Amino acid sequence: MKKAMSLIVVAGVGIGALFVSTSAAATKPASVKVNLTEFSIVPDKASVKAGRVVFRVKNIGVETHEMVVVAATSPEVLPLKPDGSVDEAAIPQAHKYGETGELKVGKSKTLVIKKKMGPGSYVLFCNLVEKMPNGTTMVHFKSGMHTLFTVT
Repeated sequence: MKKAMSLIVVAGVGIGALFVSTSAAATKPASVKVNLTEFSIVPDKASVKAGRVVFRVKNIGVETHEMVVVAATSPEVLPLKPDGSVDEAAIPQAHKYGETGELKVGKSKTLVIKKKMGPGSYVLFCNLVEKMPNGTTMVHFKSGMHTLFTVT
């Protein structure tokens, strides 16, 4: 009877250890490297599993850029201002996941998304608007600086 009892205890400890290591792996955030350049946003992967996500963003372009993360089915559904930039104030707070702020040329920033990203589509975009020396306006979003990102 003692041998049978010992086997049950050892097996129980093994299963507990397996559960702990699996749980720890499940809480580790997905890491996505993203390059910003004129006028594109290029993540190193098109999708990640649902949960916590960390974006490691680098501006490899020749102009200042930023990256904004919102839940949306496509860039075309985002509300726009008359100049063609995204009207971020019109996006519901629940759909906003974070932004880097302005990144000068060659600079990087780690954007840790505070809330879990559920399965669905997200848009990563730059919403900077520049006044050019010739008096025209350069709208990064309107120039195509956005990409669709999927969470499964």
